[in-house]
Amino acid sequence: MVANNVGVLTVKAIAVEPTVSQYDDIRKLIRNKIQESVPFHNYQIDRSLAEKFYGDSIYDNFGLAKNINKINIIILEEWNINCNRNRVLKHTGLIKDIEINEFKYLTSKESLEIHFAVNPKFSFEELSNIYKTEKGLHHFLLSPIVKVITGENDKEEEVNISVETSNKDISTYLGDECVVLRIDDILPRNKVLPPSGAENIEYERSKEITPWDVNISEEGINYNKLIKEFGCSKITENHIKRIEQLTKKKAHHFIRREIFFSHRDLDFLLNYYEQNKCFYIYTGRGPSSLSMHLGHLIPFYFCKYLQDAFNVPLVIQMSDDEKFLFNPNYSLEYINMLTKENVKDIIAVGLNPELTFIFRNTEYAGYLYPTVLSIHKKTTLNQSINVFGFNHSDNIGKISYPSFQIAPCFSQCFPNFLSKNMPCIVPQGIDQDPYFRLSRDIAVKLALHKPVVIHSVFMPGLQGVNTKMSSTKKKDEGVKSGQGGKGGQSEKSGKSGAADHNNSVIFLTDTPEQIRTKINKYAFSGGGATIEEHRQKGGNLNKDISYQYLRYLLEDDDKLNEIGEKYRKGEMLSGEIKKILIDVVTELVQKHQQRRAALTDADILYFFSDNKEALKKFKQEEDKAPFVFAITVPHDSFLLPNCLPNQSSFVTTLGEKKSRFFRSKDLAFTFFSF
Repeated sequence: MVANNVGVLTVKAIAVEPTVSQYDDIRKLIRNKIQESVPFHNYQIDRSLAEKFYGDSIYDNFGLAKNINKINIIILEEWNINCNRNRVLKHTGLIKDIEINEFKYLTSKESLEIHFAVNPKFSFEELSNIYKTEKGLHHFLLSPIVKVITGENDKEEEVNISVETSNKDISTYLGDECVVLRIDDILPRNKVLPPSGAENIEYERSKEITPWDVNISEEGINYNKLIKEFGCSKITENHIKRIEQLTKKKAHHFIRREIFFSHRDLDFLLNYYEQNKCFYIYTGRGPSSLSMHLGHLIPFYFCKYLQDAFNVPLVIQMSDDEKFLFNPNYSLEYINMLTKENVKDIIAVGLNPELTFIFRNTEYAGYLYPTVLSIHKKTTLNQSINVFGFNHSDNIGKISYPSFQIAPCFSQCFPNFLSKNMPCIVPQGIDQDPYFRLSRDIAVKLALHKPVVIHSVFMPGLQGVNTKMSSTKKKDEGVKSGQGGKGGQSEKSGKSGAADHNNSVIFLTDTPEQIRTKINKYAFSGGGATIEEHRQKGGNLNKDISYQYLRYLLEDDDKLNEIGEKYRKGEMLSGEIKKILIDVVTELVQKHQQRRAALTDADILYFFSDNKEALKKFKQEEDKAPFVFAITVPHDSFLLPNCLPNQSSFVTTLGEKKSRFFRSKDLAFTFFSF
């Protein structure tokens, strides 16, 4: 173990001295990564398979001998990938900090010396008192070895298998066994490549799902495929248990029923909160119709739950500028009317007025703009085209707009009540993910915490599970026919095309009679063609819209299970389950309408105020803890952020230990082994 260390890292081939800002970024990036407690992944994998999966990003400039066929890959998600035969820490949270004492630039040698002090987070004595065996100590400190298999050989399907003799030096850390993972389940390429190479990443833009359009085939949406395609992670039972432990409340049924089903960095956020540190919630609404519908309420219901359960601030962006830029038929005056009406529906959800701040982009742009400029500067035109599908005929406002939606991910946009670099969570439909994939890349360039995102499935329209509840067609028909643009008539007065579309959507302005008619007449049934067939074969819960809506709207798990079981067995008819849904929806909509009608102008104005004592308590002095990296056992890894030029030669001096190697241009963290 190394104790009371000082060291010098020499970085060569730097033609120009880094700026003060770049030096600060090194410190910030180190601190952020330590706070995030990001796990290291240690994959033991066939070399040819690794090259096929990750390309040459696995190598540094030393390369690897041609006769080596099986390799160990160390991955720090969205940060670094590298071949490394040494073991690494289990996660960055085991690191205390790295205290950088001096940056010394040598002009004549075109090199930079970084003088630092290394202090371990745990002393050897502390760990020895807790862990009496070497195996226990290694289990606490070291990332487990994961043997990657193709699944083509039946013998490879065992959960634990012996490591090959040629790798005995590695397996001794965990005995003779290691964890096994299928090749399809390892981190995909788009979750591995570091943000420093974001300009060159070819995002695989979904053909079905974009921020502005959702095209659903007859087979429906394969959400598991989207998780892999977008590089997200599935929300697990462990996440649910952790949330309940931290909040002392039962997790929301949206999570328990996989309505919110995937995430990015949820583990970090829960770890952060567990350390008595706060985060904030960010969501938004693009005002596109006079009346919101049930599907629009889902993210706001979930935000209310998060706000109440964690007692944290919620910021809501009304993107009136987006709707103006993306819809040629909309005037600012008309969008202003839509915004006012939509805000009432959002407030009527029951959000805590003391911890909620609503803002309109056209009014709050001054606070957003410094961050927007930084995002502009870090985003290329190619990125915007690649991520969002813009083309050369789009107006320039469209191309610049994503920066305005990304900016509120960073707490510096709310200087009146949030502390600097406070993490945020963004509940969103999976179609909005491209914005926040890009925002996470940009966050690293700005030395800020990446936004945590949690995705929901789409609430289907009444016509069937392979549709999406949407007011878009109704909106477009109304405007094109001259009904909505002048602001004098309801959008529901459109022609037959809009009227047909209205039947697939339950609006928050619908009357009990309209709700009853829509559900009885248009809600797709998963029941049998006849009563006799239904009694014999039962209903299909996966296709029945009434049951699917109850999954969203009925909180009582026991009651939902009882309804589902009876309908599945044929004991309950389609008309009966529709009657239950009608009662649930009618009660929900009527209560919503009552809360909405009770709102005063003063109530609404209060939500647009950021001058509230309950909010201001979250503005605290920025944590100024030192930056130190802990080396706790031999062969640990020392991390350095990618703020330095490519093709640089590193010389590390720590006591009598020296290590020289070249950093790959694609690495955001470089490993030093002692």
